[in-house]
Amino acid sequence: MTSTIGEPFVLSNHSLAQYSEKSNKRGQEAPVENIYATFSKFHGDEFVTVTAQRDGLHVLDISTTNPTISHTLGPSTVFACPAVTRFTVDGSRHLCTTLAAIQTSPDIEASEAGKIIWAWREDLSSTVHDPASRQRKSIAVPHLVSRLYASTEPNCAALALSPQGDISLIHSDFTLDHLRNSTGSHSVLQSFVLPRQECSFLPSRTAPSQGVIVVSVSCAGSALHIQVTAMDEHFSIVELGNFPLSTTLTEFVSASLSGSGFLTIISQDGSWLSYSLESPNSERLELNLSADSLQLTSLSFISTKSPNTSSKEVAILSLGSSHVILAGITKSPSREVVLLLWDLQYGIVLALHSLPIPPHMSLSKEIAINMQLESAGSHVILALSPTPAGRDQKAKTGSTSSSLKSSLLVAPVTVPSTSTIANAMGRTELGAKWLASPSTTDSATIGIDSAHAKVLDSMRLAMEQNLPQAANEAFFGWQKAEQPPSQDKESKSQSVPVPLPYSFVRKLLAIILQPSKPANTAYSSEVLRYLLKRKAISSNMLKGNLLATLRLRGDWGSITSALKDVLDLTETELIVSLKCVVARCLQSSNVATESMDVDTSDVIPPLKRFLASCVCYRTTPSALRAAIREHLRTPEEVVCVLTVLEEWLRQWQDEDMPLDMASKAKQKSAELPPLADILSFLQSTLDSTFLLLLSDPQSHPVLHALSDHLDPEVAWGGQLESLRGALEPFAKAQRRSGKDGKKRGGEGDWKQRRKAQVEANMTVGMYRLEHLLL
Repeated sequence: MTSTIGEPFVLSNHSLAQYSEKSNKRGQEAPVENIYATFSKFHGDEFVTVTAQRDGLHVLDISTTNPTISHTLGPSTVFACPAVTRFTVDGSRHLCTTLAAIQTSPDIEASEAGKIIWAWREDLSSTVHDPASRQRKSIAVPHLVSRLYASTEPNCAALALSPQGDISLIHSDFTLDHLRNSTGSHSVLQSFVLPRQECSFLPSRTAPSQGVIVVSVSCAGSALHIQVTAMDEHFSIVELGNFPLSTTLTEFVSASLSGSGFLTIISQDGSWLSYSLESPNSERLELNLSADSLQLTSLSFISTKSPNTSSKEVAILSLGSSHVILAGITKSPSREVVLLLWDLQYGIVLALHSLPIPPHMSLSKEIAINMQLESAGSHVILALSPTPAGRDQKAKTGSTSSSLKSSLLVAPVTVPSTSTIANAMGRTELGAKWLASPSTTDSATIGIDSAHAKVLDSMRLAMEQNLPQAANEAFFGWQKAEQPPSQDKESKSQSVPVPLPYSFVRKLLAIILQPSKPANTAYSSEVLRYLLKRKAISSNMLKGNLLATLRLRGDWGSITSALKDVLDLTETELIVSLKCVVARCLQSSNVATESMDVDTSDVIPPLKRFLASCVCYRTTPSALRAAIREHLRTPEEVVCVLTVLEEWLRQWQDEDMPLDMASKAKQKSAELPPLADILSFLQSTLDSTFLLLLSDPQSHPVLHALSDHLDPEVAWGGQLESLRGALEPFAKAQRRSGKDGKKRGGEGDWKQRRKAQVEANMTVGMYRLEHLLL
């Protein structure tokens, strides 16, 4: 499925609200955003609730851009957060309920600022104008309101969240229940409220099956925390977890969260961290780094200074899975709005769209444009709000803010439901402009918590002093300290391994292997082989590639282990390493002597042993053919490989059964690969080098030997092919009934089940199938 961002269209424009010096003296500070937007859907129609400061509330139909409901409140009313709209059905009536938190208004006292919620309920199905239906209800909340969430529960109209973590419930009859009091130790920076049915990351045994989930990014001092809270269908609160993060308060800019638990956080320095909320055992919730961190560039919000006046010139929004859309403004001199659709699982841009900044916002470069993103079904809503101009800013810009306007833009977006490598392939260049080069990225600190940073610093110091044993002690000492204490011998043997996040392992490899230093530099092979055994290493963690670095170090033991434990080695890495082993084989007197020599060298392994690992490694035939054609260029190299493959075929043929049946037999030795893998590798080799071999008479004997093995089997297989049509119904019946003797027991059991099946007249009927062993 292709990913696209369509041309945005303007939903509405609003003049910038004016804030007088008198209002500031009364403590009525101007909010950062001039407009807000929230989305709601009813009977297939899509609506946007627009909250315009010092204007009012407008519910717009996206398809027509016309207002369905408007509440003009005048220039004296300031809102504390985005208003929300809830559509319900009561018999034949279609009811629309709009709720807004009021920061200041002539109708409320100063002590009630930010604690009053106004609500309107109207019957959209009625054709008669009823002034009573537009009467405003006022609800007093015991705390400040920083977020409203329109609920879909029958008896719940909305949830009201506070900047400190309080939660209050507004019932459909506009009565109030206070559900959770804040502890005062955390301050909420951003929160997400998701229906329970959309959250797949929660532990099924401890989390309620109904209700809503509240995930908050909060700060305590300078540290950030992720708090996860559930509210069930009976409005009871269940605390599911509180997880500290390495990012500090001064760096936080924005966050996004998907229903699958994919959480991302952008910092002011441009680093973009990806985490995953998950429940490994259905009982507890965990937060782990899920992908490599990114370092953004070319966007105006990125700064190393604090505070940054342009830090809100960016917004991110999750579109499901690991897909996140980012809205930002490019750096001067060519400032423009850009929408980037990222797949953060692979760190690539799937689609982008840029548009000029509207003229009513670009009076001066000194004016920052605050951005918000809101999901709207198959669209995204982008709110652009110039910073409210005060008296000081007027002097800087030389103009009044009365000519400035805020805009709501709607962009259609197409995005796959899940993240796949197929959608990510070929998109690397699209995001190159927005990612800092490795040389400009401070990779020593991004995505690493304090415990990881401490052990990395200790190991880095030891390796700089050429003391790999000290680095080993630092790593395994940290691992032992992180391991939870075991109660007895049984629990010790079943202890859970210490988590090894991707970013931590990547930096760990750079320290212990030191790929930029000479080949004879000492390194920590013990830590490397432990990471390989844990399957924590991927091929792209090192600059260049993993096997090339290990070949320079002469660590063929680790290379052999990598062929078993690293899942993303390329075919080119595989064949280049095989070429080195073949070169050693050609230096021996003959292939037979070399293949008998099993333990004469720890530098390069015997060809037969290494080729077995290559043959068993999962590869793509087309890529394997290209790698063989490029790197095995001489007939001698190819014949060296074919000779071993021919010997393996002969061993399989000695099993006294046809080759296709032998492929299911038990291997005779650890160095004899499965027959299917041998044949697949042999086919790729011959496809790549057959013309080269024909031109060399020295290679003809091995080709004839292979032909002698394979031609009779091909003929025999052709004869059996004629039986496919007659026997296929029986094979399908056996698969459907699950009566596979190989899986369910010995030969006698299989015959008994076959007999019972025939007698029961299930699928075979009057026919009989004889079991013939050759």
